[in-house]
Amino acid sequence: MSEIRKAAVIGAGVMGAGIAAHIANARVPVVLLDIAAEDGGNRSAIAEGAVEKMLKADPAPFMHKRNAGLVTTGNIEDDKIARDQGAVKDGYRIIANSGAGGGQHVPHFHVHIVAGRPLGRILAEAE
Repeated sequence: MSEIRKAAVIGAGVMGAGIAAHIANARVPVVLLDIAAEDGGNRSAIAEGAVEKMLKADPAPFMHKRNAGLVTTGNIEDDKIARDQGAVKDGYRIIANSGAGGGQHVPHFHVHIVAGRPLGRILAEAE
C-alpha cells in the first residue's frame, strides 16, 4: 500500500478548507489553494483567510490548533508552491476526474496535482 506523503486541495471554501483540515489532522502536509486575490498585495489571502476562520470555528475542524501548521496556503495562478516543493523543475501534471468515466462512484469533481517524479503516459491507447 502506498503512503500519502503530501496532498493538495483546490478550493478554500467551507468544504475544501474542511477537507484540508482533516488531511492535516491525519498528520499529512497539505497545500490549500484558491483563486488569487485581486485586492491588496497578498495573492493567497483567500486560502489564508480560510485557515484563520477554521482556527476560530466552533466546532473546530482542526483536532489540535498545531495541525494548522501542516496547511500551506497558496493560489492556483502562481507557481510559488510548486517551486517550493521542487515540482517546477521537472513540471507537474493536473488530473481532473468527474463522473463514472473518471472512476468515481459518487459524482463530484476534483483534481490531482502530481509531481516529483517522471509520470510517463497516463492514458491507454484507445481500443
